[in-house]
Amino acid sequence: MTAGCAGWEPVEGFRSPGEYDRFQSWISGLVDDGSAERVPVDAGWKDANPLLEEWYRCPETGRVWRLLFPDPPSPGAFVPVDTDPGG
Repeated sequence: MTAGCAGWEPVEGFRSPGEYDRFQSWISGLVDDGSAERVPVDAGWKDANPLLEEWYRCPETGRVWRLLFPDPPSPGAFVPVDTDPGG
């Protein structure tokens, strides 16, 4: 990934709980320094579930991304809201 959120790339699954935890810590740091914004999950959007995911907006592009918690058998994901086919 590049330094700016405009370079975010989808993560189609986390290989372990530790990998997810490291990713969540990384994105939380971006929110803390103003490089990303946490936004409310739109529970009416497709299969969105505020209990199992967090949404983040990239200020550089305005694009919103979903961070889905690993919930076996799903390995979780980090994908753009506007192109995610789920649901």
